[in-house]
Amino acid sequence: MPWHAIFNDGTVLDQFNSQGQERIFKHVLDRLQDLTHLSIIQNGLEFRVSMSDGLFSIHRGNEQWLEFYAVSGDRYHLDNFRPIYFRREEASLTLNSPISGKVTVQFEAIGWQANLEGKNIKRYLAVKSDGSFTIRDQ
Repeated sequence: MPWHAIFNDGTVLDQFNSQGQERIFKHVLDRLQDLTHLSIIQNGLEFRVSMSDGLFSIHRGNEQWLEFYAVSGDRYHLDNFRPIYFRREEASLTLNSPISGKVTVQFEAIGWQANLEGKNIKRYLAVKSDGSFTIRDQ
Protein backbone atom coordinates (compact mmCIF):
# COMPACT_ATOMS: atom_id res chain seq x y z
CA MET A 1 0.00 0.00 0.00
CA PRO A 2 2.14 2.90 -1.14
CA TRP A 3 1.41 6.40 0.15
CA HIS A 4 0.49 9.27 -2.15
CA ALA A 5 0.92 12.95 -1.13
CA ILE A 6 -0.73 15.96 -2.80
CA PHE A 7 0.51 19.52 -2.23
CA ASN A 8 -1.01 23.02 -2.57
CA ASP A 9 0.71 23.71 -5.88
CA GLY A 10 -0.76 20.53 -7.41
CA THR A 11 2.42 18.51 -7.28
CA VAL A 12 2.17 14.88 -6.28
CA LEU A 13 4.75 12.78 -4.48
CA ASP A 14 4.40 9.00 -4.53
CA GLN A 15 6.18 6.60 -2.22
CA PHE A 16 7.84 4.99 -5.25
CA ASN A 17 9.30 6.96 -8.15
CA SER A 18 8.94 5.93 -11.81
CA GLN A 19 12.02 3.68 -11.51
CA GLY A 20 10.49 1.85 -8.53
CA GLN A 21 12.84 3.36 -5.95
CA GLU A 22 11.25 4.10 -2.59
CA ARG A 23 11.15 7.64 -1.26
CA ILE A 24 11.33 8.13 2.46
CA PHE A 25 8.37 9.79 4.21
CA LYS A 26 10.69 12.61 5.30
CA HIS A 27 10.19 14.07 1.80
CA VAL A 28 6.53 14.63 2.72
CA LEU A 29 7.38 16.00 6.16
CA ASP A 30 9.84 18.46 4.57
CA ARG A 31 6.86 20.01 2.73
CA LEU A 32 4.40 19.71 5.59
CA GLN A 33 3.15 23.31 5.29
CA ASP A 34 2.11 22.64 1.67
CA LEU A 35 0.56 19.18 2.18
CA THR A 36 -3.17 19.08 1.36
CA HIS A 37 -3.94 15.32 1.26
CA LEU A 38 -2.28 12.04 2.09
CA SER A 39 -3.62 8.71 0.86
CA ILE A 40 -2.95 5.01 0.45
CA ILE A 41 -4.59 2.67 -2.06
CA GLN A 42 -5.57 -0.91 -1.29
CA ASN A 43 -7.82 -3.31 -3.26
CA GLY A 44 -9.15 -0.55 -5.49
CA LEU A 45 -10.01 1.71 -2.53
CA GLU A 46 -8.26 5.01 -1.85
CA PHE A 47 -8.09 5.93 1.84
CA ARG A 48 -7.52 9.69 2.03
CA VAL A 49 -7.08 12.21 4.82
CA SER A 50 -7.29 15.98 4.36
CA MET A 51 -4.56 17.92 6.09
CA SER A 52 -6.70 21.07 6.23
CA ASP A 53 -9.48 19.78 8.48
CA GLY A 54 -8.88 16.08 9.27
CA LEU A 55 -11.62 14.80 6.97
CA PHE A 56 -11.26 11.11 6.14
CA SER A 57 -12.66 9.88 2.83
CA ILE A 58 -12.69 6.57 1.05
CA HIS A 59 -12.98 6.43 -2.72
CA ARG A 60 -13.59 3.58 -5.16
CA GLY A 61 -12.30 4.78 -8.53
CA ASN A 62 -13.75 8.25 -9.11
CA GLU A 63 -16.65 7.67 -6.70
CA GLN A 64 -16.58 8.89 -3.14
CA TRP A 65 -17.84 6.03 -1.04
CA LEU A 66 -17.57 7.28 2.53
CA GLU A 67 -16.59 10.55 4.24
CA PHE A 68 -16.29 11.30 7.97
CA TYR A 69 -14.54 13.25 10.71
CA ALA A 70 -13.01 11.17 13.48
CA VAL A 71 -13.06 13.81 16.19
CA SER A 72 -15.77 15.17 18.42
CA GLY A 73 -15.91 18.84 19.24
CA ASP A 74 -14.74 21.72 17.11
CA ARG A 75 -12.32 20.37 14.51
CA TYR A 76 -11.37 23.92 13.52
CA HIS A 77 -9.52 24.44 16.80
CA LEU A 78 -6.92 21.79 16.07
CA ASP A 79 -3.39 23.13 16.43
CA ASN A 80 -0.06 21.71 15.26
CA PHE A 81 -1.82 19.49 12.70
CA ARG A 82 0.46 16.85 11.12
CA PRO A 83 0.15 13.56 9.20
CA ILE A 84 0.49 10.02 10.49
CA TYR A 85 1.70 7.19 8.28
CA PHE A 86 3.21 3.93 9.47
CA ARG A 87 3.20 0.20 8.83
CA ARG A 88 2.56 -2.28 11.65
CA GLU A 89 4.30 -5.60 11.10
CA GLU A 90 4.24 -8.89 12.95
CA ALA A 91 6.86 -11.62 13.05
CA SER A 92 6.01 -15.21 13.87
CA LEU A 93 8.88 -17.01 15.56
CA THR A 94 9.38 -20.47 16.97
CA LEU A 95 11.67 -21.48 19.79
CA ASN A 96 13.48 -23.96 17.55
CA SER A 97 14.43 -21.48 14.84
CA PRO A 98 13.79 -17.87 15.85
CA ILE A 99 15.58 -16.32 12.89
CA SER A 100 13.38 -18.05 10.31
CA GLY A 101 10.21 -16.21 11.30
CA LYS A 102 8.09 -14.65 8.59
CA VAL A 103 7.25 -10.96 8.83
CA THR A 104 3.72 -10.02 7.77
CA VAL A 105 2.07 -6.63 7.58
CA GLN A 106 -0.86 -6.35 10.01
CA PHE A 107 -1.98 -2.97 8.68
CA GLU A 108 -0.86 0.37 7.33
CA ALA A 109 -1.99 3.50 9.12
CA ILE A 110 -2.92 6.85 7.63
CA GLY A 111 -4.27 9.77 9.62
CA TRP A 112 -3.34 12.80 11.64
CA GLN A 113 -2.32 14.06 15.04
CA ALA A 114 -2.93 17.49 16.47
CA ASN A 115 -3.35 19.47 19.64
CA LEU A 116 -6.90 20.11 20.85
CA GLU A 117 -7.42 22.10 24.02
CA GLY A 118 -3.81 21.46 25.06
CA LYS A 119 -3.95 17.67 24.52
CA ASN A 120 -2.25 15.70 21.77
CA ILE A 121 -4.80 13.55 19.95
CA LYS A 122 -4.31 11.03 17.14
CA ARG A 123 -6.81 9.64 14.68
CA TYR A 124 -5.91 7.15 12.00
CA LEU A 125 -7.30 4.41 9.81
CA ALA A 126 -5.64 1.01 10.23
CA VAL A 127 -6.05 -0.46 6.73
CA LYS A 128 -5.56 -4.20 6.22
CA SER A 129 -4.41 -5.82 2.99
CA ASP A 130 -7.96 -6.95 2.16
CA GLY A 131 -9.19 -3.31 2.22
CA SER A 132 -10.98 -3.56 5.56
CA PHE A 133 -10.15 -0.85 8.07
CA THR A 134 -10.55 0.23 11.68
CA ILE A 135 -10.72 3.80 12.99
CA ARG A 136 -8.25 4.19 15.84
CA ASP A 137 -7.45 6.94 18.28
CA GLN A 138 -4.91 7.60 21.00
